[in-house]
Amino acid sequence: MVQLKLEHVKKHYDMPGELPEIQVLNDVSLEVRAGESIAIAGPSGSGKSTLLNIMGALDRPSSGSVILAGRDFSGLPEKELAVIRNRDIGFIFQLHHLLPQCTVIENVLIPTLPWKASRFFDSSISESQEERARRLLNRSGWVSECITGRAGYQAANASAPRWSGL
Repeated sequence: MVQLKLEHVKKHYDMPGELPEIQVLNDVSLEVRAGESIAIAGPSGSGKSTLLNIMGALDRPSSGSVILAGRDFSGLPEKELAVIRNRDIGFIFQLHHLLPQCTVIENVLIPTLPWKASRFFDSSISESQEERARRLLNRSGWVSECITGRAGYQAANASAPRWSGL
């Protein structure tokens, strides 16, 4: 089953004055199936971070569609995108985004705190937030011993940015 699909995604940035726009992504299409891992590789400045930001609902494409679990989120309002980022998309950032006083698992669970207090929280979800966080960390290559260690001491492991979906 396809979890994430990009269809003809383009991204450009307008420049001031008479300068031409900068085309960063041009007609990117891809499908990521449930349980599948992908790698995005390319030289510096080739659009890798822009693509990841669009896939993670942190940025919008200039045109094209981004479909997560059958729902096109490329044109949704910011509030709905925030719910999708919180509920359906997980991010593992580089070290400077981690709180060094927290364990790795605690860092991953931080986004669940406001979620539990919101009107969107569904208490009938069978998997606990911590179980889901551990499952996603394990899928991302973290070993169990590293998950309970302090993030500030996990510099070697936390230095590689990763994106993890559903």
